Amino acid sequence: MPTPEDAFGIYSLHVFKCQRADTLGCIDCLSPYQLQAVVGNKYVSVVFPSGSAAAKSKVDELIRHYLPMDGKDNPVFPAQLEDLFPYSGKLKFFRGPIGISGVSTSLMHYLDGIAYTGVWFVADKSSKSYRALVCLKEQGAADKLKVKVPASDLIQSGNDFIYLTGREAEKQEDDQEEFGF
Repeated sequence: MPTPEDAFGIYSLHVFKCQRADTLGCIDCLSPYQLQAVVGNKYVSVVFPSGSAAAKSKVDELIRHYLPMDGKDNPVFPAQLEDLFPYSGKLKFFRGPIGISGVSTSLMHYLDGIAYTGVWFVADKSSKSYRALVCLKEQGAADKLKVKVPASDLIQSGNDFIYLTGREAEKQEDDQEEFGF
């Protein structure tokens, strides 16, 4: 992938219900029959036929053999989201409208006509709400977005980002189940 954040974006769409997360020195998710990881700009998925402890142990060895696990090349996560660690299974990253439309129709409408470089997205399934940190592409985009978003939904803003909260309509609930929210 072009950047570690892009690798995390692809990874974040495919992980949920991690048995163990972000423990190998990289961003990783171990599920019963798969280990997925992001190291630098690489997204790795290793599928194994048995969910045994031996298989899980061997997959850790395998991934450590091929990838550096020193954390130096991990994606850079915004300071506003540091409280989420471990990130796997909680945080999603999107660059474009197709990714956003799959998880939040309200956010998709807010971002229509807004130039942005990426969105860090955290869903709260129990309250049917979300938080989104929108990284803006050009000067003036923050002001355009602030006009669309209710003031009560703004958490924080700067010249190149807006951090907001929102709620989803009932219709979106079934879609969010599919994405593990």
